[in-house]
Amino acid sequence: MEFTILELATMVKELTRSKSEIVFLPLPQDDPVRRRPDIALAKAKLGWEPTVPLRKGLVRTIAYFRDMLKSGINRSDYRLTLQHGEDE
Repeated sequence: MEFTILELATMVKELTRSKSEIVFLPLPQDDPVRRRPDIALAKAKLGWEPTVPLRKGLVRTIAYFRDMLKSGINRSDYRLTLQHGEDE
């Protein structure tokens, strides 16, 4: 499903109940006007394709980061967990 960056930002703002303002700035000269990622390589090499709808994935991601913030985990702690968590 294709969507604009504005639609994505609006959905994130709604789901997080943010009062942040969406700010529009001039695009860099080399910025693509349209983004349409090609996941054919991921399908071919990894057998992967998206299965979670965007809104549902955002809800899960937002909940995950809210839980991290509530538990007091900060970004540096999280990086250490990622770097060393599998070795233990």
